[in-house]
Amino acid sequence: NEHIEDSIKRLNSIFVLGNGVRPFDLWQFEDVPVTYLEGKVPKGIMRLKYDQNSTEGSDLAFNFVFNAPEKGSRLVLQDPGRNGLDSVLVKGIEIEAFELTASATVVGKFLYHLVEKDTSGTIRSSEVLPVNILPKKALKILMLNGFPTFETKYLKNFLAAAGHEVVVRSQLTKNRYKFESFNTERISIYGLNQKNLADYDLLVIDADSYKNLPKNSFSALIEAVKSDGLGIFIQPDARFFSSQRSPETFSFERSNISTTGLENWGKAKIDKFQYAFKHEFALEPGYMSPNETITAYRTVGNGKIGTSVVQNSYELLLEGFTDVYKQFWSGIVESTAKKAPLPIEWDPKTQFVYKDRAYDIGLRAAMTEILLRTGEGNVVPLAQDVTVPHYWSGTSYPVRTGWQKLTVESDSTFTHHFYVGDSTHWKSIARYNTIQENKRFFRRSKEAGESLATARPVDPVLFFLIFVLGMGYLWLAPKLFDG
Repeated sequence: NEHIEDSIKRLNSIFVLGNGVRPFDLWQFEDVPVTYLEGKVPKGIMRLKYDQNSTEGSDLAFNFVFNAPEKGSRLVLQDPGRNGLDSVLVKGIEIEAFELTASATVVGKFLYHLVEKDTSGTIRSSEVLPVNILPKKALKILMLNGFPTFETKYLKNFLAAAGHEVVVRSQLTKNRYKFESFNTERISIYGLNQKNLADYDLLVIDADSYKNLPKNSFSALIEAVKSDGLGIFIQPDARFFSSQRSPETFSFERSNISTTGLENWGKAKIDKFQYAFKHEFALEPGYMSPNETITAYRTVGNGKIGTSVVQNSYELLLEGFTDVYKQFWSGIVESTAKKAPLPIEWDPKTQFVYKDRAYDIGLRAAMTEILLRTGEGNVVPLAQDVTVPHYWSGTSYPVRTGWQKLTVESDSTFTHHFYVGDSTHWKSIARYNTIQENKRFFRRSKEAGESLATARPVDPVLFFLIFVLGMGYLWLAPKLFDG
């Protein structure tokens, strides 16, 4: 169907049935009267969302929607070695949504798998989930505490073991402090100013220290958040929920829940204050329990300020839930810390890439010229956006399956890795997406066609008769009415 454009333009009406036309052929049906009779939504997974580029130590969350699943079947998430990591039992509802999780522990490019097993345990289908796990960036973290606590003791050890540069200041008496440094030279920080805060990505501070910061230190801190993107995480205490310091306060309400957990924490439980976040427009949830939000943050200028309703998280370690503790704090650090500006930000437009099919890619880069090449050395032509000059877009046609890459020629460190599958992968999602694309395209075409008036020539005989009758009336009417 590469040359159907000329043929279909000679037809008065066209019916498109079932899954419809492949999206890359839809352009041939522009300005053509088409009636689209869509097919049934295919059985199987119809939507999938996950981050194909993750960071070492973070959580992998695979969210998908299953259409017409078989009751009693099981969906299993497998690691690259085909070991089961997480699973869910299907209830048999017409459309079900699921989430399976894993931890990104090793750097590299991996293929996870989503396996569907029937009630007898027989594998019905297996789909590939490519994940590129990138090295974790070592952060510079400053911790301020009114006095040494067990929470700080275990947290600083965890952050240091994770490779972060950590400086801890604990107040001993009114004018005496204890300083500790991990993975960095010994540093003593007394007053806060925008200059000495500029070196840090995250400040972890207890609520009492935050509340009692001198006015000039507090102003410098907030300016560092707004201008430089510094992240702040406030460790709450019992008084924090009723007396907070502006700006960017959090709103809380009383809660009867004093112990909570997350669905993927297993049996692990964590103590919390008997308060809950009030859900407001500017509040961005972090961790969610089955009943409420337990960590959240606000965006303030270029940075973020976060807090929680959790207390004594170190007890997870004492009870043997080391992985849960690491997951909890890794998520807080990653979501709150300063985001380093990327010289190039890749913006893939295609979720699944297939051999010999168009792969649309966008990138943001503060460059006047960019030359992009495939792994085989072929140039990918890029078009610069007229209104956003730092945005470029192009299309590549992968010739091989497996992991492939696109590289900026001027600097090979700017490389985008992606996985190329074949047409047998994710058929149900491909069919569902095709149906949706056809519905949108032909609906727009129909609306555009209805809004345009078609110009047609007037029949000359009919025009002559109307002209003669009109002129005759104009000649005869005055004589009749005057008489």
